[in-house]
Amino acid sequence: MDLLKNDINFTLILNKLRQNDISKLNALSKKLNINFLNLLILLLRDYTTVDTIQNSFNDNFYKIIQDLNQISDIQDSANIIIQAIKQNKTILLWGDYDVDGTMGTTILYKYLQAVKRLNLNSKFKVFYHIPDRFAEGYGLNQNMLDKLYNIYKYDVLVTIDSGITNLNEIKHIKQNYNVDTIVIDHHTISDSEIFKYAKVINHRREDDIFFNRYQTPFCGAGLAYLFSLYLNEQLKLLSLNEMDKYSVYAAIATIADVVPLVNYNRVLVRQGFKLLNDNTFLQKEIPQLYYMKDILNIKQINSDEIAFKIAPVLNAVGRLSKANQIVDLFVTNNQRDINSKINYFVTLNNERKSKEKEILELIYGVIDLEKIAKEKRIIAVGNNWHKGVIGIVAGKLANNFNVPTIILSKDNDGTCTASCRSIEGFDLYEAIKRCSFHLEKFGGHEQAAGLTIKYENLKEFVADFTNITSKIPVEISTKKTYETDVLLSPDYFLDVKNILSLHEIEPFGNGFTKPSFGAKGKVVDIQSIGKSNNHYTVRFENFKIKANLFNYYDDINKILNKEIAFTYYPQLDTFKYAYDLRNNGTATLEGYIIIDQIFEKPNYVIQDLNISDKLNNLMEEIQNLDMLIVFK
Repeated sequence: MDLLKNDINFTLILNKLRQNDISKLNALSKKLNINFLNLLILLLRDYTTVDTIQNSFNDNFYKIIQDLNQISDIQDSANIIIQAIKQNKTILLWGDYDVDGTMGTTILYKYLQAVKRLNLNSKFKVFYHIPDRFAEGYGLNQNMLDKLYNIYKYDVLVTIDSGITNLNEIKHIKQNYNVDTIVIDHHTISDSEIFKYAKVINHRREDDIFFNRYQTPFCGAGLAYLFSLYLNEQLKLLSLNEMDKYSVYAAIATIADVVPLVNYNRVLVRQGFKLLNDNTFLQKEIPQLYYMKDILNIKQINSDEIAFKIAPVLNAVGRLSKANQIVDLFVTNNQRDINSKINYFVTLNNERKSKEKEILELIYGVIDLEKIAKEKRIIAVGNNWHKGVIGIVAGKLANNFNVPTIILSKDNDGTCTASCRSIEGFDLYEAIKRCSFHLEKFGGHEQAAGLTIKYENLKEFVADFTNITSKIPVEISTKKTYETDVLLSPDYFLDVKNILSLHEIEPFGNGFTKPSFGAKGKVVDIQSIGKSNNHYTVRFENFKIKANLFNYYDDINKILNKEIAFTYYPQLDTFKYAYDLRNNGTATLEGYIIIDQIFEKPNYVIQDLNISDKLNNLMEEIQNLDMLIVFK
């Protein structure tokens, strides 16, 4: 939450359930033994049949193992690894520096180490490398490949969450060192020639029978997990129960990388969540996450706890330090080392948040809404802004103001490095390309890009870029609509059972969006909370439940003693529970809501939620199923 949404042209739609539909929902939820609100959310996400509703609760990932051999290149890739094991060769794992790349690298490294322990006659070696974001950049780096070859003399290179765009580097190590390469990457395949020089496991392959059947866009770690499962099927060294722990890393990466939570991605994450919430299992198998949960005060793992606590802590390492330390953490068994690393990572994340907040406050201090409305873009430059956080800042501004955003960090020599983020309907890459004669280099895609430019060329670039953005059609740039799932009194969540029940339909994210609830009420009191000057507790005249508002950079007094509409999501107050338990010896778990977006009149409307057809079709299907059971 950053801005009062009536300051720019935003509209909130509050969807209200019809009374007749409420009665049908109640009847169906009892028939299906599903919480009323959960059934509504599933129907709104187009889970509209008995099968799809029941499958949404599936957490058995292993049903697909029998079909893994249908993944293109997986058999050849497994043979390369198996031969490397038998012939005592050296394998180098190269992962990206984000959560996805490091979790995928962790999966394969830990699995291959387990193979080594169980196969005492083999003396194969396995090493891992995570590139330095600033010194090496994204993907394979030829100089580092050469350096690592001189150190390890590796025979096999396995890339995780990267490598698909590195044809030249892969050709180089094949032609110079005769290295076999396996690319495990979910990004777009830019040049089909790569298939001549590497085995490629990628869900975007048009010839892939498995992925065409299961329609699941796995992340890099998800693909690495599939590969480890297939490899284990060939080696037959670990049981499926022993393979379970690797699904935890893939689940974390799936949430962190914001891939669509559909089909078997959803199953994978549900399986991972089950294990992440089993503290006995974690303490034995993945103590790093057991202690991380404790340090971050996580009582119950869900999508938010990963997306907003665990993933940022891990990603901060690659943004502000060296990401190989993430894999180092998960492969060590030394408890003191584990705690030390986690605390260091938390410190880095706090530093990241501080740097991000500092940049955002500087930009918010000079925001000119009229200028943004006219130019339809935000471009900001600062001296030595940290390059590891400017992408986050650009993303937040693009989302809040609904305009393409470019944030530049100017070095002492006048070189500016930028992270760029776009909005739906605007091709950012193409716009930058049209101005590229001003640039030193650039790259990216429709929604995100990076560029380097000399400061003396910045004025001309801004003018040309603005000439493009100012012509963005009105329907794209000037209006953004937020739509709630349902208008619902926040006091519904005074009963913590109603908050806990939402966990049953986790995970939430891309492809299965987190429920958005809406309400309206008069604000009667506002209190600052915490050390920050932009976090607040808000009290309403017509609700009893506590409401918190975080990262609100607008003038908070604008909403005092006014009726507002807002979107929100409920949370369990685990901090208060832990505090009361620690200080009083007893505690009661309570709920509160987090306000997301705020709207004033006339920027919100109430309309009927039309789900009658979905309810009627589901009722008819259930009646038919009941009749089949009777006739059988």
